[in-house]
Amino acid sequence: MAIGREITGCKVEVDGHNVENVSEAVYLGVNFSEDGRLEGELERRIGIGMSTVGAMKAKVFENRGLSWKAKLQVYNAMVVPMMTYGCELWVLREEGKSRLEATEMSILRKVAGVTRMDHIRNEEIRHWLQQRSIVDVVRERKERWRVKVMEKPESLVERVMVGEIEGRRPRGRPRKWWGDAF
Repeated sequence: MAIGREITGCKVEVDGHNVENVSEAVYLGVNFSEDGRLEGELERRIGIGMSTVGAMKAKVFENRGLSWKAKLQVYNAMVVPMMTYGCELWVLREEGKSRLEATEMSILRKVAGVTRMDHIRNEEIRHWLQQRSIVDVVRERKERWRVKVMEKPESLVERVMVGEIEGRRPRGRPRKWWGDAF
């Protein structure tokens, strides 16, 4: 797989056998696509988080014997790390932020034991549960990673992160890039 703005074929041969060219690959738990975008990774992470909630639904989230504090601890210990793994790489657009918040609120409503029919605002539920937004968690982790990279001057990662690309950019609106989050 070759990653770039223009999709090109890549021929790799190992021991006389051609290696299959794919458009997406999972490496170290992160889904990479050949156009370099991570929208598929965000949807995959949301799916993993929701499947985790689904697996624990009857035993934890719908169990009336557990307190909301215990349910919230399970959510923070199991679901949030699965949904935010590799989030330091994400370029979150408004659509992605909205999708993350909607998923988070559907889970927090299960924790609080309320439905959307109860007409309770998201901010009230979050305040009652004393829970930060998952988008704020992502922003915080990205900032922490940026500071960590900037502390090592002249490292390869730092040079790639702040480097300029020579040549002309393509027509149209520029893509949102990782540094736009700051």
